[in-house]
Amino acid sequence: MSHFRDSNTSTKSKFSLVGHRGANREAPENSLSAFRKALESPIFGIEFDVQLTKDEIPIIYHDRTLKKITGLRKRVGDYTYKELQGYDWGRYFSDQFRGEPCLSLETLLQELSGKTKLFLEIKSRKKDRKSGRSQLLVQRIFDQLDEQFSQPQLEELKILSFDLELLRFATGISVAPKYFWNIDLPENALAQTKENLDFLSGFGAPIKTLSPELVEMAHANKQEVLTYACNLPYQAQRAIEFKADYFLTDKPAWLYRYLQ
Repeated sequence: MSHFRDSNTSTKSKFSLVGHRGANREAPENSLSAFRKALESPIFGIEFDVQLTKDEIPIIYHDRTLKKITGLRKRVGDYTYKELQGYDWGRYFSDQFRGEPCLSLETLLQELSGKTKLFLEIKSRKKDRKSGRSQLLVQRIFDQLDEQFSQPQLEELKILSFDLELLRFATGISVAPKYFWNIDLPENALAQTKENLDFLSGFGAPIKTLSPELVEMAHANKQEVLTYACNLPYQAQRAIEFKADYFLTDKPAWLYRYLQ
């Protein structure tokens, strides 16, 4: 695991490196190859995205549609897991990764549990929450976690989402994981939210909108802040200056070397 201390500020800050969808500049994002590549660097954790197939299997995928995989603008929920297994999940990235399989949450947990910390992002859209599909995804995720995780492992898990209400729903199933609310515009979102956010362990924000005010507010409440994606020197320096706790990066090996 990698923790760094910034010696260039009067108040030292500690931060940890996390592979954003794995090492996705070197291998197809959210694939076993990308995660294995990320683990070649001494990183703290791996971030990944979870969606639900037509037959209610949680799989690891980020985009709104599967166009880059299937060639069609259909969503994960339009396919069964068996159908998705029939596609090549690496060819779009390069011929080197032809044959990359569709990755289920079950397989990911088998592969990564005990090797690194896990940052699980629940993909939820307004339509899915209205239909109840987002809530079903949360339930299926916890069904899988209950099968494969011990209580101490569950307590180390960090669950992320842009859907604040879905995070509240998840706490009704389990309060063990650490919940992080991803927000595009930190100040606007927080200014509009007067309700209690103490159930959150932290916040996530894009590096371009990360602000010292968000970090100070979180730290004052004993919460943490993650930021993404730190892929360039100025982005890493901004994250250091604002004292974020977790630096998500598409290039773990580069960021580790840079921060050394």
